[in-house]
Amino acid sequence: MSTYRPFSSTAYVQRGRGLGSLFRSIIKIASPIVRKGVSAIAKVGKSQVMRSIANDLKNTAIQTGLELASTAIKPSERNPEELKNVVKRGVTRAREQIGNRLKETSSRFSSQPKQKKPRRRKRYADRGDLFE
Repeated sequence: MSTYRPFSSTAYVQRGRGLGSLFRSIIKIASPIVRKGVSAIAKVGKSQVMRSIANDLKNTAIQTGLELASTAIKPSERNPEELKNVVKRGVTRAREQIGNRLKETSSRFSSQPKQKKPRRRKRYADRGDLFE
């Protein structure tokens, strides 16, 4: 007499874990890395240099957007090549501003070298002379 089991457990049957079981190990590995990365980005974003760069980028983006809108409105300058040139000029301007800001900060930090602390010498006066 044989017993037939229609719902036997085999390696091919998925047991209700869904896609989460496939990605569980990836999430366990990636979540600490992502947390550390976010905290590092937050620290960099709080610096004065990054704030000034972000402010420069914002102003450049506004200026480029206004130029793009005015170029698109004018019927004489509505060709796509002129629009591309406006965007290229905006990107070039942003690059120059970022480069100038980074040069200012690097020259500010490089002109002030760190002062080294003088080394403290060990005193052996209380031990006496070694060759007596």
